[in-house]
Amino acid sequence: MRNMEQSSVFADPRRDADFKVLLGERNKENMLNLLRAILSDNSISDIEYLDKEEHGLCVEDGESTFDMLCSRTDTNEKFIVEMQ
Repeated sequence: MRNMEQSSVFADPRRDADFKVLLGERNKENMLNLLRAILSDNSISDIEYLDKEEHGLCVEDGESTFDMLCSRTDTNEKFIVEMQ
């Protein structure tokens, strides 16, 4: 009988790609739980992921790119989620 070592795979949420996998659209429930915990608001029932680029009203305003941008479906309140 062979002794098979189990290997573990961990995601490091400080890495951009892992952060987006852990909290992205495929794991929406993780994002909901994070927002509920940080904001102390258990009434957040659903979110919609938005385009991560926000353009200013004029050329001088420029544009911003976020790690994740989502909005609460019942109030359209936006959440910018950044990992620093």
